[in-house]
Amino acid sequence: VVNREMARRLPGANVAPYTDCVMQNASTAELASIADAGATGAGDAVASIVGRPSTSQCIAGAAAAAKGVA
Repeated sequence: VVNREMARRLPGANVAPYTDCVMQNASTAELASIADAGATGAGDAVASIVGRPSTSQCIAGAAAAAKGVA
């Protein structure tokens, strides 16, 4: 569900590293809530996790690595 949401927000990108960042920075309760919400209700929860400084830093690092700048 997280991977689909990230792909929806970043069409054409390899979102697997970004999905990993979201998964690593989400609580067990948040992951369960996202799974329960399914693809149609996960957007706000994923956005909330992405908005955290630790998740944003992880995503920035993954993006830099993908560009060979890490």
